[in-house]
Amino acid sequence: MARNPNKIKKHYHLVFERMSEGFAYCQMLFSDGQPQDFVYLDVNTAFGELTGLKDVVGKRITELLPAIHETNPEIFTIYGRVSLTGTPEKFEVFLPSLNIWLAISVYCPEKGYFVAVFSNITERKCLQQKLQLQATTDELTGIFNRRYFIEAAFGELKRAARNQHPLALALIDLDNLKQINDTYGHAMGDQALLVFTRTCQKNIREIDIFARFGGDEFVLLLLEADCQQACAVVERVRSALGSLPLNHQDPPVPITISAGISGLVREEESLDALLVRADLALYQAKQNGRNSVRTA
Repeated sequence: MARNPNKIKKHYHLVFERMSEGFAYCQMLFSDGQPQDFVYLDVNTAFGELTGLKDVVGKRITELLPAIHETNPEIFTIYGRVSLTGTPEKFEVFLPSLNIWLAISVYCPEKGYFVAVFSNITERKCLQQKLQLQATTDELTGIFNRRYFIEAAFGELKRAARNQHPLALALIDLDNLKQINDTYGHAMGDQALLVFTRTCQKNIREIDIFARFGGDEFVLLLLEADCQQACAVVERVRSALGSLPLNHQDPPVPITISAGISGLVREEESLDALLVRADLALYQAKQNGRNSVRTA
């Protein structure tokens, strides 16, 4: 039986329009052999529903999203490559201009042209980011947790040893947190933890790694810093806390810390060795009456 070309064409057009995925047929525009822009030749209904872009046919992407070159230069590279080589590619991309994540499959029907089939994966990406955040951060304070710190610290320790750069580690305990919890309740104890956390964040650099080890114990990895520099940072935190008592009570409840600091001393240094030496220095600080900083 002979196939009816018009019927086949109508069939594919219906599929095209009823796809849940977005579909865009485009011509790639080059300048000096480099992909610079593309123009929409045809799109399906789902395209507009997924992106929010309307009346795009005949328009260039840079007309619709003027900042696209700055925010997403990779899409021009990928679309340009596929339209020239004919080799299909898949990738995921976040478009700040539209505030969405897309999973895109790109095909080449003929040289200089491409077809992009995509779906909105923003919900999945947001869930992944939420789960990642839960896996790496402390729920109360919002800083890194023990698990993340250990993974990150191993990498930084190897890098510092390899490049012979200084590195210091500080173990910090909130003094008498149990007593605050027992006397004033856990809400007051949580407030003490938050006040300390925010104070520490204000006094460290973005490159430093600050984490809660558990309970009243925190750890701070100071990159490109020796013990003396680390001691100065922690002393600033200790001093700043002296003027931030939990003054919901009368008399105000002071927040004090004890800290022990160790530094990288040789290429073969392990994280465990740094932690042990810092812990010994922390023990000395506590034995000395607390509210003090000691170096190993």
